[in-house]
Amino acid sequence: MGILYATVKEQLTPAELSSVLEKITSAKGYLKNVPTLWDMRGFDFNSLDRELEMRFIEVRKRYPERGETKLAIIVSSDFAYGMFRMYELLSISQDLPQQIMGFRNYDEGEKWLLETDPSDGK
Repeated sequence: MGILYATVKEQLTPAELSSVLEKITSAKGYLKNVPTLWDMRGFDFNSLDRELEMRFIEVRKRYPERGETKLAIIVSSDFAYGMFRMYELLSISQDLPQQIMGFRNYDEGEKWLLETDPSDGK
C-alpha cells in the first residue's frame, strides 16, 4: 500500500476537505482507506478554533469508508503542533476510527504511515 500526499496552503475549509475526501473515496486505482500524509506546514493555524475543528470532524464522519486508515499531519511550529494536538484529542473523543498523528518532520510522518501495524498479522 502506498501513501496519498495532500498539501494545504494557507487555509482549508470544511467544504474543501469534503471535496478532497469525496475524490479519495470515489477514485479508481487506490484504496478508499489509503494512508494519507497531510502537509499542513503552509496552513494558518491562527484561524483554527474549536468550532472549525468540530466542522472538520463532522466532514470526516461523513466518509466512514476511510475506515481505520492512518493520517499523518505535518506541521512547522510548536504553536501548530499544539493546535493539532487539540484536534487529535477532539477526533478521539468523537470516536473517529482513523489513527491520526502529528509530526514536525516530513520523513518521520512517511515512516509512520508505512509501518505495519503489529496487530494486522502482517
